[in-house]
Amino acid sequence: MAKADRYYFENFAQAAQCCCDAAKYLEECLKTYDYAKIQEMLTAMHALEHKADEKKHEMRWQRPSSPLWTVRTSR
Repeated sequence: MAKADRYYFENFAQAAQCCCDAAKYLEECLKTYDYAKIQEMLTAMHALEHKADEKKHEMRWQRPSSPLWTVRTSR
């Protein structure tokens, strides 16, 4: 696998992990909901979302060079 491809897929895996982290945090927030902490929870969730957005933007410029990528995305 080419270096750029590896970089892309590693970022993809990290972005997926960000999604999992956000889902776990949301579940935790719902289970232990406290209106007094709503701003704290929103700030933490926003930080998780921002981290995932950064990964998405990194991936946007590092697409795999594989011919399969071209075939699958050209539709």
